[in-house]
Amino acid sequence: MSILGNCRDKPYVEALSSQVNVLTRLDQMLEIRTMASRDFGFAQHLTEMVEWNYSVSDFERLLYYEPQGCFVAEHNREPLGIVTTTTYEKLAWVGSLIVLEPHRGRGVGSELMKHAIRYLQTKGVETIRLDAVPKAMPLYKRLGFQEEYDSLRFIGTGQKMAYRKVSKMENEDLESVVLLDTRFFGANRERILRKVHKDFQELCFVSSINGKLIGYIMAKRGLNEIKFGPWICDPKHVDIAEELLRAVLNEEKGMKVWVGVPSGNEKSVKILKEHGFVEQPKSIRMYRGKRDYVGLIKGVFGIGSPEKG
Repeated sequence: MSILGNCRDKPYVEALSSQVNVLTRLDQMLEIRTMASRDFGFAQHLTEMVEWNYSVSDFERLLYYEPQGCFVAEHNREPLGIVTTTTYEKLAWVGSLIVLEPHRGRGVGSELMKHAIRYLQTKGVETIRLDAVPKAMPLYKRLGFQEEYDSLRFIGTGQKMAYRKVSKMENEDLESVVLLDTRFFGANRERILRKVHKDFQELCFVSSINGKLIGYIMAKRGLNEIKFGPWICDPKHVDIAEELLRAVLNEEKGMKVWVGVPSGNEKSVKILKEHGFVEQPKSIRMYRGKRDYVGLIKGVFGIGSPEKG
């Protein structure tokens, strides 16, 4: 039993002052503790194992966004799995749930998820979302998650392209970017947007009409690919959404490019296919708690990432 079974009414920090959750499962002692920088190599290895191919920088950013909300499961000081969370006030995302293959089916993933959910509940989160691969859905359903819609995946290639009505994102654009993003995403993720812009300014673009921001796009460099997102645009201006896409493709000629798209944004799917993107196996967007903070997916042409929305 988790030690939380004896202290459910105590605040999270008091109940887990050492950031350790100990339980007995299949005659093993499992510890769940907060992720630290020393865990990045293990975390990256896990993503390579499942062919997600995150870089160490990806985990540095995740820990920067949620220093107390990324977790590692251990047995006898041997790391077995990870999970991360990212909060946006009353909305939160759970991602990067991976367990070493020999230890799957032994409750490690379930305990990591329960630990992450308890952490988010102590922060007052009302809605938790995640992108689930089909084989993980039974676990998430047992933990109270429900299906919302398909989360599509596409891979393309950067190429030389002309584009119009688009300029590089500057620091002075960020206030307008945050306002537009909050409208379509459904919650404020300012700290994420500012961090991505700081780290990848050369891959961030905006487009305005008569001084009003219509859309923006950001992209991040991974190990061997470029990851688009967020890619947000007023759905009345699909031409602008396409120009934003072309701007990033032009920056990374010859590179593999990855983007995730809500299934409800048919216009984004059409644009991507017209530019040679190929659809990959999909995930399922799921939620737990209130079905709230949904935003306007017609304006979400590309998600930020599966692990943080």
